[in-house]
Amino acid sequence: MPLTFACFHLPAPNAGTAKTYWALFALMCASVRRVVPDAQIHLLTHAEADVPDGIPANGIYRREAHESIKDSFTHLMRAETQTWREYVASDAVRGPTVLMDIDILLQRDPSGLFDGSFDIGLTYTKEPTLHPFNAGVLLIDPTLKPSPGVNFFAILDEYVADLVPEYQEWYGDQMALVEAVGTDDVANWQGIVTRENDAIRIRAFPAADWNASLALDANNKPVFAPIPNAGLVHFKGERKGLMLRYATEVLGITAREDANAPGGWVFT
Repeated sequence: MPLTFACFHLPAPNAGTAKTYWALFALMCASVRRVVPDAQIHLLTHAEADVPDGIPANGIYRREAHESIKDSFTHLMRAETQTWREYVASDAVRGPTVLMDIDILLQRDPSGLFDGSFDIGLTYTKEPTLHPFNAGVLLIDPTLKPSPGVNFFAILDEYVADLVPEYQEWYGDQMALVEAVGTDDVANWQGIVTRENDAIRIRAFPAADWNASLALDANNKPVFAPIPNAGLVHFKGERKGLMLRYATEVLGITAREDANAPGGWVFT
């Protein structure tokens, strides 16, 4: 069964911002097609989201409208975990699946990571200024039936639901990952780590390998440089401004403007 990449995204209310993010989505898809040509790409979004025609996805999973899109933005992390929970419990997840953010470029095929010996994969960092687990890349292996991954995402969603509004809007998903993994103490972790929590088999990969980001300089600005050994490069925060340059200069993706394309760009 081909690998699936699934991306949660809510279109921004501002038309210009929405257009920019559709371009990022198309760029992410181009990087996936370049490395895993037969991959399935799913967009996960709100039932009422305005999705432009021609987006480079194989399917669109629309979450039930528990609230308006506008309200979803006030608790974006809760909308994300609700969507993940419903998606993973649906029949849309039939084989190995990578949940990933819109601002990511794929550099190496992660298919080999799925060996049937874990239910959920994620990445960890020992950087003291960051949460130990980042929700930008999550692996789901539904080999076992029923899949323990369903319980993992239920834990995430229920944890975020109990947070104060500030964390339901931002960072709540990363806080919930600590609960679902069962620890935030990664100081002594080395390489690939396997653990079990609540009968869920969890495998943690170093972020440098499968969720890397450009370094920041002394002024907290991203430094452009190839990260050739990383399977995935995550353009968090201001790094998004370098995503197109990285795609074209490092990955060799071609880009051309097209007013009729989603986001105004075509990438191949």
